[in-house]
Amino acid sequence: MTLDDIVAKVTDPYDRQARLYPALLCLLPLIALTALLYGSTVSALTGVVSLAVSCGGLFLMTNICREMGKRLEERLFRQWGGKPTTQLLCHRDGIIDSVSKRRYHAFLAAKINTLFPNAEQEKLDPTEADEAY
Repeated sequence: MTLDDIVAKVTDPYDRQARLYPALLCLLPLIALTALLYGSTVSALTGVVSLAVSCGGLFLMTNICREMGKRLEERLFRQWGGKPTTQLLCHRDGIIDSVSKRRYHAFLAAKINTLFPNAEQEKLDPTEADEAY
């Protein structure tokens, strides 16, 4: 990874909003507490924090937060029984009514040029149906 790649990730609006801002929001209470407790007495702390931030601390933090989020995502998907979008498109899920679900299937099938399984096909092979969704 080159320096340009690192700068692109930090300056990319998506990466900033999806990774950096949530990470900073989570760290805000810790940073505020540390600043309140030690800010006026420890100037070395300010120097260390500034150095860490300027030497790639934000990039490291975004990657750590992303990895933690991906691990949590996998655990949540297992707990929920699959990805939410897959569940919503399944015939066995009742959150979306069957008429709307047929419309969604038809719309998506036309856009991505594929066929979605009907309710009977889904019952016969739910794993293959989930892969299609």
